[in-house]
Parts: sequence; structure tokens; C-alpha cells
Amino acid sequence: MTAGLRTLRPYPHVLAFYDGRPPEPLAEPANWVDDGALALGVASYAIISGDQAIVYDTHVSLAHARAIRATLAAEGVRRIRVVLSHWHLDHIAGNEVFADCEIIAHRLTDEAMRERKIAIESGTESGPPAINPLVLPTLVFDGQIDLQLGDHRIELHRFDIHSKDGVVLYLPGDRLL
Repeated sequence: MTAGLRTLRPYPHVLAFYDGRPPEPLAEPANWVDDGALALGVASYAIISGDQAIVYDTHVSLAHARAIRATLAAEGVRRIRVVLSHWHLDHIAGNEVFADCEIIAHRLTDEAMRERKIAIESGTESGPPAINPLVLPTLVFDGQIDLQLGDHRIELHRFDIHSKDGVVLYLPGDRLL
């Protein structure tokens, strides 16, 4: 299920995990992973500093999330924190693989996930496949929060872009959004 997953290094301490835009439709019958997320293309990211990483979204499936963790382990990462950009399924489907990590989300993301938990776990939120169990955030913030990852200061800001709970990650030292 991760045959199309590509790992890219768009910046020295940043990895991008991209999958999508296959030449042929992937699933029959249609589902939100193949006909939604992968048809458009989706990426998750990791910022790495020494043996630590921050993963920005856990991708579209457990298999994708496992591949991300394996790549990070190969890079020497032993401590991971996750930041969720928003509640949509293609950004939270791999949370279970990171259940032993701190999962950080905006209050609106946490609320949306909790409100939809039963539908997400049963596969009725946007259709199958279900995300069961749905692993919820362990640290919730409102407004803005700053994180430290080695020498990197990371700012998380809420923006109503794609979804009212959208969170962008900004590295001011690198001027990288």
C-alpha cells in the first residue's frame, strides 16, 4: 500500500513523505484514501535534529506511518513528537503508529476529532476505510505554541486556510513555512 511513497529532502533537516497522483485509479470500490487523498497527492513532513524529530501529520494509512517511522529510525531518530495540521482523515490516519509519542493539535482539531470519533472509527466519516482506533491528541493548544527541537525553534500557528482548525508550522531561524 506504500508502493508510491517517496521520501524527499527539500531542506537539510526536513524530510517529505509524498504519495499520490497514480497513473491509474487505485481502488475498487472507491474510498477516501485512493480516490481522495492519493488521487490528489499528499505529503507528511519530519523535521530532524539529532535523535529527535517532529512529524507533521501521520499520513493516509498505518502502512505509510510505519514507513515514516522506519525512515526516521534509519536516520537515528529515537524521540518523536507529532503535530497535526488539521483533523481531516488523510492527515491523522497513521496516528496509531505514533501512539507512544506526544501528539500535538490545536483545540479545534481535538474537538473535531472527538466529535467525529465514532464515525471515523466506524468508517462512516467520508466512507471507508475506518481509522480504528482513532488516536487522539495528547497536547492541545489554542492560538499559537512554540516548540524546541534541538537548536530549532518551531512556531505553530492556527490559520483558517483549508479547514478552520488548520495549523501551519514555521521555522523562523530558517524562514521556512
